[in-house]
Amino acid sequence: MEFVKTVGPLGMIFIMFSLGLNLSYKDFFEVLKKPRNLIIALICQMIMLPLIGIIIISFFPMQAEFQLGVFLLLILPSAVMSNYATKLVKGNVALSITITSICGLVSFITIPMFLKIYAAFFSSVEFDLNLLKFSVRMFLFIALPTFVGILVRGNFKRFSEQNNLKFDRAALALFIIILLVAIFTEQGNLGGYFADAGAIAFVVIISVLTSVYIITSYTLRDVINEVDNLEFKSSEQKHELSALYEEKIKNMGNAGRNGGEYYTPRPLIKSIIKTYSLHCSGTRMVCFSKCFVYPICK
Repeated sequence: MEFVKTVGPLGMIFIMFSLGLNLSYKDFFEVLKKPRNLIIALICQMIMLPLIGIIIISFFPMQAEFQLGVFLLLILPSAVMSNYATKLVKGNVALSITITSICGLVSFITIPMFLKIYAAFFSSVEFDLNLLKFSVRMFLFIALPTFVGILVRGNFKRFSEQNNLKFDRAALALFIIILLVAIFTEQGNLGGYFADAGAIAFVVIISVLTSVYIITSYTLRDVINEVDNLEFKSSEQKHELSALYEEKIKNMGNAGRNGGEYYTPRPLIKSIIKTYSLHCSGTRMVCFSKCFVYPICK
């Protein structure tokens, strides 16, 4: 594990820098401007996950070291790798980095608090931890390389555009190398790890994924209800449709880049062609097509 301990931190800094090259300050302002998703994520990270840990260690018999390990796994802030994993699945990287940074910054409060709860109900061991330096370092470790990347993108646009793909590929290679080296180093112990904690790890994963599914399904339902309430009669509501079609879908297709393409679903293209003349602009076509498409959908 010496390689991971030595190269890992430098690799993580480079990965966060490469993520910053794909972001702008506007992405973070959007996260803070509409903080609902951020608030839900922080509640999940700092309240729901520790509660899942308490439930699991309460009802599943396991050795004391595994019990503490499971609880630590669920109360510690998410790592740098989670931000890059978010990019790989085309998630909201700015939101992921914001969550990781905030959780890391307040971990000097949350970790000792939950460990006191653990000591009170599950163990007689007292934990005397001073994590303020750890929290600040973790915050800077995540935030500084990211914002350096944003600055480089903003001030050296030509350099950023020419080398962005190279940095992305290098970051992906580092991500894979660190992961493979860690697995190779511990290959002799993996069988024992799975035998000792495989079942518990499976329970933890299923519990977390189920909880996330329940929470996000309600959030998605709220979004659908909001869209359903739009009747596109006012100029403001028509602007919402325009922003959705020309900005949000484009951003999803570009995955945070300035270049690239995004694709309009075939049924939407057919509806637009049937509805309005091709001499109209794209936005006007979508807005006016509502009158044609809505009765069909109903």
